[in-house]
Amino acid sequence: MTKFVFPDLSKPQAVWWPVTIDVPLNSASDGAGTVEPQTLRARFVVATDEKISELLKIGQAALLAHVVVDWECTDEAVQPVPFERFAEISGVPYVGDGFTRAYFDFLGRAPRKN
Repeated sequence: MTKFVFPDLSKPQAVWWPVTIDVPLNSASDGAGTVEPQTLRARFVVATDEKISELLKIGQAALLAHVVVDWECTDEAVQPVPFERFAEISGVPYVGDGFTRAYFDFLGRAPRKN
């Protein structure tokens, strides 16, 4: 068993974590109402409960802008997508929802409702 080592809270705690995004299929032949789970990695920072609550009052975009600091994402041509495009891409509702679910999974709990 590994013992718990309390982190130095003066330094940001950032961890790479898998993010699954349920991408709606756009072809009627694929079946209406179906999604294809697609996975990428994001680097999340730990935020306090107080900060999370404050950001969620503003909205999901505010939370994600604070807690997602990098990603490993590729486009359809398997080329890296620059992190500078994160705000734009995570603004797509099902993409933002995937990042939010992954963040709360990373924290080990479900999102709190305000």
